Amino acid sequence: MTYLDEGSLPDSDPKLAFLTGLPIEDIQALRPYFEFMGRCEGGRLYLDFAEDVIMERVEFAEKKANAANKRWESNAKQTTPEESNAQPKKASHSKAKQRNAVHSSAMPNKQTYIQENTDNANALSGADALAEPQKPAGKQPDPLFQEFCLQFQTAHAGEPYAYKPADFVKLAALRDRYAKAKPQPWDVTTERFRQAAEHYFGSELATHTLADLCERFSTFFRNALDRYNKPIDSGRNGTTHVGNGAAEASYPPVVTAPLEYRQRREKVAE
Repeated sequence: MTYLDEGSLPDSDPKLAFLTGLPIEDIQALRPYFEFMGRCEGGRLYLDFAEDVIMERVEFAEKKANAANKRWESNAKQTTPEESNAQPKKASHSKAKQRNAVHSSAMPNKQTYIQENTDNANALSGADALAEPQKPAGKQPDPLFQEFCLQFQTAHAGEPYAYKPADFVKLAALRDRYAKAKPQPWDVTTERFRQAAEHYFGSELATHTLADLCERFSTFFRNALDRYNKPIDSGRNGTTHVGNGAAEASYPPVVTAPLEYRQRREKVAE
């Protein structure tokens, strides 16, 4: 409703967190993906799917008002001389309908807004999000998100992946977690992510989500899991089988608490 009233959203993490009810950390993690959903101008956020919904409502209201005008004009031409005194009243009634039609375009009912908003969100999900024609030139989808969507379609007989905001939050947290790894940072490259994704979709799981893979990335990077969560299709001495061959895998480091934090806890325990 804020977008309908003001025509945009504030480009401020605290304000967005207040309006959406999400933690400010989630808003900050989602900020790199705003450019795929719209644009930021003059301290305001403009979302493509919301603009489309508003424009559709305006066009619908205009068509409805034009149809009403033609109908009332046709009725006015068919009136008899005895009914001519009622024409001013009909004209006034027509103007009232026009005002109601314009008002309905500015304030659509809740059910219509939810349905159209859902339709636009579905159009942007899965494979459509990878090839959105309205994106400016030079802006490409996240390579890790793109890799997950492609493997999801392969594993689910061509069904596109319907993403959720939590997927991007977990993906950003995954990169941040291994960027702070000790003794040195560890990059989550496309090749490493592809290996984990192949193990993930090769596991006996009921559902597949990007958020789940990011949360258990270290486990699926090494091997796939059976229905009892036991490792399968893995060799010895750090060798992981991927596809039809075997490749030496560089395991991700174990992310632990800093040394100074552990020392403080040990002193408190003493």
